[in-house]
Amino acid sequence: MINFEIFYALNPWQHKSWQIEPVLFERAVAPKLIQRLDGKFIQILTGARRTGKTVLLQRCVDHLLHQEHAPAKNIFYFNFDDLELRNELKSNPNLLLEIIALFSGKSLAEHSTPIYLFLDEVQKFPAYFDQIKLYYDTFRPKLRLMLSGSAALEIGSQAAETFAGRVQQTRLFPFSTKEIFHQHFTELQLPSVLTQLLENRFDAEVLRQLQTDLLPLQPQLHAKLRHILVSGLLPQAYLAQSEAERMDYLRHYRITYLERDIRGLAQVGNLDDFGRLLNLLILQTGNFLNKTGLSQELGIAQNTVRKYISILEQTFLLEQLEPYTGQVRKNLVKSPKIFFFDSGFFGLVSGLTNYEVLVNSGKIGPIFENFCLSEIRKAMSLTAQFPEFHFWRTSGGAEVDFVIKTDSHLIPVEVKLSDSYGQSDLKNLLKFKAAYSKKVDKMVLIYNGPFQYSGNIVFLPIWFI
Repeated sequence: MINFEIFYALNPWQHKSWQIEPVLFERAVAPKLIQRLDGKFIQILTGARRTGKTVLLQRCVDHLLHQEHAPAKNIFYFNFDDLELRNELKSNPNLLLEIIALFSGKSLAEHSTPIYLFLDEVQKFPAYFDQIKLYYDTFRPKLRLMLSGSAALEIGSQAAETFAGRVQQTRLFPFSTKEIFHQHFTELQLPSVLTQLLENRFDAEVLRQLQTDLLPLQPQLHAKLRHILVSGLLPQAYLAQSEAERMDYLRHYRITYLERDIRGLAQVGNLDDFGRLLNLLILQTGNFLNKTGLSQELGIAQNTVRKYISILEQTFLLEQLEPYTGQVRKNLVKSPKIFFFDSGFFGLVSGLTNYEVLVNSGKIGPIFENFCLSEIRKAMSLTAQFPEFHFWRTSGGAEVDFVIKTDSHLIPVEVKLSDSYGQSDLKNLLKFKAAYSKKVDKMVLIYNGPFQYSGNIVFLPIWFI
């Protein structure tokens, strides 16, 4: 039966007045997630561990209580990290329905108002997915379901089969620069110009005026950017009060990830090999993926390297960026590039733990490229757009860092950690436009300087991504 002490600790609103503790940073995805709590679909919130998913679920509960005025007895939160709860559900799959009836005073079928059920860390209990589907099919839209988990190992495979046609997924990333800047400079309303380009809302004159308004803040924005490139944007790492505290947190994160998320997986035969591969991939952020080279350096089979990389992708730590070829496949590079979900880990593994050392090492370029891709993805996740992301490189060495692809458009994007640019920084954008002229309208250079627009090239400061 239910452990009342744990239940009340996780559901304090069930027995007392409750309000979420003030948060330092409002997550931009929160309104989108709250809006989706309408019962039409099962909501699945995913993302790497420690990005703030549980806090975001609490934010949803707080909104329901204080903005929607939902009855406290109608809101339930359970965490499948709780082994005792999982064992109880194995022996009594309908326990959650019994708990709802016990605390709300009537069965779910008898309720005329919505019941909200938040289930956290669901990847720990994929055997329960069929039961969740049964609840949804039987009681929707009265039953509003939101699931959360830090791995797609089961969510991505079993959930895709079990919940086919029944889910909406939302991915939570580490902090974004817009979330950071909005907290520190509350008067700022920073646009996503890339989103504007995709949605045909680009207005150069409005952006020029905004750029003028931002000029007094630029030294502070640059300082924040330098800090972000070193610390990364995992909430606790970014908020650490010292380099030592940040390194301790990232070190513990890596250990916990390996010991809790990876050790129990049947697919991982040797945890030490997995950890060594993780370190090598972090150090190769922004570079081409060479499975043969990794296999030889680690002394493990290529199939094992491929399998471990897949696990890193499914746990949201790693991304393979595929090259864009279109219909012009000849003389184009076909190997993917690898990017990590947060730049802070590069310092942990490399020992390059401050901005000046990173710059002097020559490693700041790939770190900045990794950062820009992450920021682009965060911006796109807030829209109704679902573009593809690629890079472009010819066998002759011409390269565009990113290509954003929709059904009808291509937006080539170059990135440069400098406050100025020259014609040499634009030549590959122009080569790409020449190769795909029918689909390319505007081109983008992300850099550390002011907004400009000239010759169909958008010169985009980082804070406008």
